[in-house]
Amino acid sequence: MDRAAGIIIKEEKILLMHRQKPGRDYYVIPGGDIEENETPEIAVLREIKEETNLASEIDFLFFEFESDVFKRHEKFFMMKNISGKEKIGEPEISWQNEDNQYALEWVEIEKISKTNLLPKEIKEKIFETFHEKDSEKIAYCDM
Repeated sequence: MDRAAGIIIKEEKILLMHRQKPGRDYYVIPGGDIEENETPEIAVLREIKEETNLASEIDFLFFEFESDVFKRHEKFFMMKNISGKEKIGEPEISWQNEDNQYALEWVEIEKISKTNLLPKEIKEKIFETFHEKDSEKIAYCDM
């Protein structure tokens, strides 16, 4: 199934979902599967609300690629007009247990290259964009 995810940036930090499983510790951009009869745009708005409790709007399509690892198309949208207080939502709350942890974390963008952000393609694109100081493309949100 294809995936849509939303990039939320505030004060030079990016909101990431921290995942911890036995032997694995990594981060992902909040988002999820695009459901049947759903556009990527609708999916990202739904997923951001479900996973983070934040209301948002799409600013622009930041990056997309075909994932060889997951055999799916992934779209990453830059989000704007963010409102609400971030907190883990469903179904992640129900899925949490000792061996499957979810946490929302604000990570400094300058530290993204040292963060185990998956997939590597989005990590590289975020690093490349900020390293090149291409910040006029990036929407900073006030929450």
